[in-house]
Amino acid sequence: MVSLHHKVEKVDYRNDGPLIIEGADGEILVFHYRVAKLWEYQAQKYLEQHKFGIYSMLPTMFGADYTLLTQALNEMKDAYEGQTERLQKHVLWFGTFLTAF
Repeated sequence: MVSLHHKVEKVDYRNDGPLIIEGADGEILVFHYRVAKLWEYQAQKYLEQHKFGIYSMLPTMFGADYTLLTQALNEMKDAYEGQTERLQKHVLWFGTFLTAF
């Protein structure tokens, strides 16, 4: 299972969990995670590999300029042709990450 927790404020990136959620009678959830420093990933690499599932996060990556992001949106539109709902979800996340950074 992959879970994404988007955090834009300053955090201690050396902390790799676990995140423990407790209730009145003890632990409800123990979530072991690793921090992915997306700003260190090369956006161009994912575009060249046509990793459409990652395209939503391209705005957070190194080298994500107007030209690259426009190309990614056009490729997503073509890749998800006939899958309007899926495309809408990807574009919504894309926009969320774009405006957060």
